[in-house]
Amino acid sequence: MVLAHVSGGQSAATLHTVRKPGRPLVVGGKPAIVFVSEESCPFCAAERWSLAVALSHFGTWTHLGTTRSSATDVYPSTATLSFRTAGYQSAQLTLRTTELADSLGRSLQSPTSLDRQLIGTYDVPPYVTGADQSGAVPFLDIANHYVLAGSQYSPQVLAGLSAGQIASQLRNPSSPVAKAIDGSAKVIIAAIDQVLHKHPAH
Repeated sequence: MVLAHVSGGQSAATLHTVRKPGRPLVVGGKPAIVFVSEESCPFCAAERWSLAVALSHFGTWTHLGTTRSSATDVYPSTATLSFRTAGYQSAQLTLRTTELADSLGRSLQSPTSLDRQLIGTYDVPPYVTGADQSGAVPFLDIANHYVLAGSQYSPQVLAGLSAGQIASQLRNPSSPVAKAIDGSAKVIIAAIDQVLHKHPAH
């Protein structure tokens, strides 16, 4: 398995342990993963790859789309997956995703009440570096025990590559793409494993 042989690439944002976590966030009787992003956002584009790889270890994806981040933002036209029509089935986890905007920045899906609650609670200091970053995407919540605000690696790693080229490089543990995406996925997998060990699905 490629993940076992990958070391992490350069880190940008850090997955934080929630201070004094209480009972885990549960949806449908299972620990919940909540991911809020925008298709236009290059940092969302980067982190979406890692989350997709990580969650494939706990369940099955269907109808994953592909898209690119905004052509006018930093790291323009970063190739990525889209969760807007995706389905995810797992006996262990419940996944909730929201794509707030499409690749042109137009409104796409409205934030849910759960999204707003979690972002208001965890997308703030000390889990982000400053108050000016509060409420930014991407935002990842792992059962209210771990949170990530931002991308774990720089989208620059994916520059000039198509979604197909990125996917093919994941099979090569020595490639910069695999080190970034799979290395970041390992961090998410470890966090999910900790949640499932303490709070298995009912």
